[in-house]
Amino acid sequence: MLTLTISGIIAILKSCFLMFGYIQSSQLFPEPLAPEEEKIFLERLSNR
Repeated sequence: MLTLTISGIIAILKSCFLMFGYIQSSQLFPEPLAPEEEKIFLERLSNR
């Protein structure tokens, strides 16, 4: 019974580390647009 508890704790810690690594990833959100690019896309959107 003790081994099940330890393995359960290890599984929880492993999933926490994986989730933390995903959140820390620099590719989670794209880089913001440069002001010039933003202006171009806003103009395209308003011309629709």
